[in-house]
Amino acid sequence: MLVCPAASRGQADPHARTPEPAHLGRLALPGVDHVLLPTPLPALVSAAGTVGYGVTESQSGEGAHHRAEGTLTASLAPFDHAPELALSLSFEGRYDAHPGGDDGAVGQPRLSLFGAHAVSSRLQLGAALSWVAPGERAPSLDLSAPVLTAVALGAYRVASGTVLGLQLGFRLDESRHAAPDLERLTRADRMALGLSDFHALPVGLALVQRLGQLSIAGELSGEFLLGDGAPALLESPLRATVVARLPLAAGLSLELLARLGLSQRPRYSRVTPLIPVEPRVAIAVGLRFASAPDAPQPTAPVMPARSQLRGTVSDADGVQLAAVRVALQMGADTYTVQTEADGTFALHDLPRGAAELRVTGEGLEPALQTLQLDRPEVEVSVRVTRRANATQLRGLVRSFAGTPLPAKVRVLPAGASVSADNDGRFVLELPPGVYQVEIECGGYLTQQRRVSVQENGVTVLNVELHAAPR
Repeated sequence: MLVCPAASRGQADPHARTPEPAHLGRLALPGVDHVLLPTPLPALVSAAGTVGYGVTESQSGEGAHHRAEGTLTASLAPFDHAPELALSLSFEGRYDAHPGGDDGAVGQPRLSLFGAHAVSSRLQLGAALSWVAPGERAPSLDLSAPVLTAVALGAYRVASGTVLGLQLGFRLDESRHAAPDLERLTRADRMALGLSDFHALPVGLALVQRLGQLSIAGELSGEFLLGDGAPALLESPLRATVVARLPLAAGLSLELLARLGLSQRPRYSRVTPLIPVEPRVAIAVGLRFASAPDAPQPTAPVMPARSQLRGTVSDADGVQLAAVRVALQMGADTYTVQTEADGTFALHDLPRGAAELRVTGEGLEPALQTLQLDRPEVEVSVRVTRRANATQLRGLVRSFAGTPLPAKVRVLPAGASVSADNDGRFVLELPPGVYQVEIECGGYLTQQRRVSVQENGVTVLNVELHAAPR
């Protein structure tokens, strides 16, 4: 149940972002405990060392079973031409102590080959093969009793610093051929061998969460035993594991592990079958090391493609306009500039995508234009319309007694009209010219005035109305 890097050192993955630091498991590869993940290996060479203690409750009245265990592992990803491949070599040993039997050590080597592929920036898939040659003593190398495991791996980056992993595979287990004469062994001695009469289906689910420098990971894993005479599924090895990882120095980190066996204990007969029984509770501490790059070979970060916008602002007659404000809106960001004396402008280092260009200036009607910044350089020409030179006619309408009147003010021949407010005040926007102004209010005599409205000015007209005769 192993894994390999999804990208090599110094080579950019076209799909993945810069990889986050790996959570190295006991096999010096990204993973938790029994579950590993097809996430990038952080270095050319990685190493792991773990020591732990586990205890199993009494089996058939023989007393508690104690186990000291350790693992030494080195992994290597040497193939620059094939960065998706990696090798791992480990030695796993344990010493078992139990009443009613012989205490002793068992050890076995494990050789593994890993492959992985980044499907997207979030999803990575992989596969792994491992070979173990178990035996009855430490060290052991019994070629007649191989254990071959093939697993499919998946990892999905849920969010930054959060990775969900899944694995499923098949184990061809011939370890029973390494067993000595079982009739002379106690149940405790046979359980300490860790051998099996059954093939297995390895499964696992893992979650890794980074909290700053600290990594917390958890997994649910197991090997469902298969074949004639196999125990019930819940009697197969099942476990829950929690691991904490804390960096100590450059490339070196500390791991603390706690594991709880979830399986029901199988009925362990005197001779057959051989059923692997793991400690009910185990704790372990380990060191992980990932080597620094061989030589500083900084690679330029892959920056997102950028663009620049150049353009000209002119009026309807083609006159290029200076000191006009140009604003480019892209999402929540706004980029602004003023036109030069020749009416040109330029905006540099812009993200690519859809944008809206807005041009405003004194005496100009606002101009809007949608753009698509999809090239290194985009050019645009903007035509704006000058506002008509409107001027104001304003004034006050009241009675001869000084009372403000809400009169109706009508301009002829323009036809514009407005009602004075409660204070008798009114304002009209008019182009320059000569007008006849009519002021009327109920109960008062209508009055007409001739006014001349000048360009870029304000003409004031104050009117006092006579009360209509009764």
